[in-house]
Amino acid sequence: MVVIGFSGVQWNHVDPQTTPHLAAFAQEAASANLVVRTLDTTTCPDAGWLMINTGLRTASPDGPGGSCAQMPAVIASNGGTRIANWQTFNDANASNAYKPQLGLLGRQLYEAKKKVAAVGSGAALAVADESGSIPGEYFSDLSNIGSIVKNHDMTVVDLGAARHPNWPLGQKEGALAGSEFKAAFMPAPKAPEDLINQVKGIDARLGEILSQLDPNTTVVLASVADSDQLTARMQYFAVRTAATKESDVGALANTGSTRQLGIVQLTDLLPTLEKLLNIPYGKGITGSPMWFSLDERSAQERITYLTDVEQRAVSARPAVGPFYIIFALFALSALVVAFVEYRRRRWNSLTVFALFFAAALPVSTFLLNLIPWWQLPYANFALLGCVFLVAMALAGVASRLTIFNHLAGALFIATLTMLVLSLDAALGSSLHFSSIMGDQPQSGGRFYGISNAPFVVFATSTLFALGVVLNLLRKKSAPIHLRYATIFLFAVFAVIIDGSPSIGADFGGPPALLMAFVAVLFLHAEQRLGFVHLFLIIVLGVGGMIGISYLDWNRPEEDWSHLGRFFDSIVTGNVLSVISRKFDWLITSVPLAVWLIVLPIVAMGIWIAVKKRSKILDLTREHTGAVPAPKVFPPDIVIALIGMVVLVFVGLVVNDSGLVLPMMGVLYGLPLWFGAAKINARQISDN
Repeated sequence: MVVIGFSGVQWNHVDPQTTPHLAAFAQEAASANLVVRTLDTTTCPDAGWLMINTGLRTASPDGPGGSCAQMPAVIASNGGTRIANWQTFNDANASNAYKPQLGLLGRQLYEAKKKVAAVGSGAALAVADESGSIPGEYFSDLSNIGSIVKNHDMTVVDLGAARHPNWPLGQKEGALAGSEFKAAFMPAPKAPEDLINQVKGIDARLGEILSQLDPNTTVVLASVADSDQLTARMQYFAVRTAATKESDVGALANTGSTRQLGIVQLTDLLPTLEKLLNIPYGKGITGSPMWFSLDERSAQERITYLTDVEQRAVSARPAVGPFYIIFALFALSALVVAFVEYRRRRWNSLTVFALFFAAALPVSTFLLNLIPWWQLPYANFALLGCVFLVAMALAGVASRLTIFNHLAGALFIATLTMLVLSLDAALGSSLHFSSIMGDQPQSGGRFYGISNAPFVVFATSTLFALGVVLNLLRKKSAPIHLRYATIFLFAVFAVIIDGSPSIGADFGGPPALLMAFVAVLFLHAEQRLGFVHLFLIIVLGVGGMIGISYLDWNRPEEDWSHLGRFFDSIVTGNVLSVISRKFDWLITSVPLAVWLIVLPIVAMGIWIAVKKRSKILDLTREHTGAVPAPKVFPPDIVIALIGMVVLVFVGLVVNDSGLVLPMMGVLYGLPLWFGAAKINARQISDN
């Protein structure tokens, strides 16, 4: 087997005329876009190579001025060879929350008695053992590569890095490193001619190697790092085995860690090599072995498809920041205007439209992925414009529906949102993938299921729909057991969609959902929720999620979602490090100053809620007087609103997304309720 690595090569660089060997290889290989995300926003070559070694996100020491460091030197040592500055890699990962085992692949190869050859310093990083020594032979150049491969079970080759001229390795000043914040606003820089020429050089060297290999050799090609330090991109990946070569058509590589056709992660490469070499699977790594799906398209059509997928991801990323700013400003402005109008008893239909427009924005970001918007000129701006147009259309429909019932407009948006998100998760998350409110694959976050911001939108929509149904059942004098059964069915639906490993695959969501639905149940039944009840609910929620994780853990390891991996961390004793990593993400998700502002506001809100609890509870109950006072909110709609508040604050505690959950509750949930409230308040005033 030969593993040939390089960096900075994307599928949109591949062309039969300029890079013939990279293009031709795709004809008889399983191809994919490769996500190379490490701990930083972008990945440096040394970090990418080291991730092959550890199977986890592994940091590399910074070069001068925060640039990517030069590749390490390989020196003679005790009759063998080793990485000269190996200790600096250990130091760089001393505080790494993933706890990578540096030297894992090297030790596995040594214990399996595999004859190993490394060609180039990147290859040496990939196969080094715990001490930084190469457990085999090291070669500094490609001469005699044919004989090297014949004499070894595994040969790893470093073909060099294609780097953007503004970000050379070891740059002393002006490195201009990227960040998650910058990536959410700035489009990716175009590849200059100098970078393309470097890719051509890599292709030429690849041709020299492939011409000297036995046709039955298993060959893995991987671009392990980005070409610059500003924007992360998915990279070139292809693997040729006897099975892919013998088929008349090529294939796409897949993995359980992404569940997306033709999308794999660099952390999947180690378990894939272990599978191909028939060596024991390393414990504690997060990737999954790859498998291959035959693809009837021609090699060029497959390259076009992979380029298109990467283009969608790159185009969506810089639209995220502007979308959330516009979303927040518009939703908050509409809420303030609605509140002022309510206090002055003024009823402007345009304000209702604005509230529904804000509530329709999240589902619009998903629906837009039904069309290839990324192929439009200025795709990131086109994306924003189209999202706003779709939201305006949905808001228009919702506004018209309020003619029939004051809850109809908000119910339309909530039901549509709930159905779109649940169906998308059940069908593979193709709308969530590379969307503004989902995750962009090059960031290495979620590739399937329901992530944190969509979770709040889905759960809030479900609670609002439940409130409307309970309100209808109460008006129809439905028996209490039927209303309890309705709450139970909504809760089961929401937990299955969000928590099932094969659908939502969300660990932190179901406990928050359970607390929210229990609060709805107790308030609807006009029962007091005591501390004993709360304790039992928490135990039930945590126990239920550990149980689901256990069921996921019992599946084959390559099929685990992160729920199964969490249970495995309990079994292996690494659960505290996982919790510590999640907690660190939670508290560092926003600057400390933001927490210092938000936490006092939250404390004040809790104090007001406790002090005014009698008045709040009064809003959740039907008045039985001879002439009951009309209410802006029917009791069950108030109960659903309280359920949403419980949801976001419990979710804040058990998730690692920081203030995303309460923020989405305000920006999406409140416009739903306020839109319905304004219509009802106007009708009460008219009456």
